[in-house]
Amino acid sequence: MNAKTAGMLLSCYRPGKKVDPRIIKAVRFAEGDETLRRILEDQMDFDEQVVEAIHSIKPPENLRAKLGEITAATPEARPPARTRRPARPASLRLLRIRRSSLICSPPHRCDAVRYSDSIESRC
Repeated sequence: MNAKTAGMLLSCYRPGKKVDPRIIKAVRFAEGDETLRRILEDQMDFDEQVVEAIHSIKPPENLRAKLGEITAATPEARPPARTRRPARPASLRLLRIRRSSLICSPPHRCDAVRYSDSIESRC
């Protein structure tokens, strides 16, 4: 493993969490490299600060009740378009495919014969 790859993988490392073996290898590599070790330590310090900041946020006591009221007051959203329409019969889909193949049809056989004649004449 090189320093560039290890540096990219170190950003995925979270102590105490289940990690990929490549990340473990990158952490071991970083322990032997002065620059990467410093980057890893800085990242871990930053991660700790973020977790502490998140845990310091206290939600209001009645948050669930307020969210329930908002949800009840909100009109029900329309279901996605696919669930509103009945499924189209397969025959209609086939007609659509056949129509598009007529529009984008391959060259006429005569063109193919002329093309093959011109190739044979070159040989």
